[in-house]
Amino acid sequence: MELVSQLCFLTNSKKEIMESIKIIMVDDDLEFGQIHGKMLTRLGYKVHFQTSLAGIEEAIRVFSPSIIVLDVEIGEENGIKKAKELIAIYPEIPILF
Repeated sequence: MELVSQLCFLTNSKKEIMESIKIIMVDDDLEFGQIHGKMLTRLGYKVHFQTSLAGIEEAIRVFSPSIIVLDVEIGEENGIKKAKELIAIYPEIPILF
């Protein structure tokens, strides 16, 4: 629920704003992603979920997210390191952990 609370705070909990928010979630925990993805979708967000960082740049180009939610450790991959790379390329997209 912490993720949902953070996103509601960022969007001021306004339904019309929420419906335009597109979220990319990356977490190696499939169950976590499915549960939170469904919850966010029910709240009106558009959600793209993936379990690895492979292809994240392509997902960003295709999905055009408003927010990216990364796990700190995604399998053997480092979410913080990847976030720094993504911020350099897409500084306009906030990244949450």
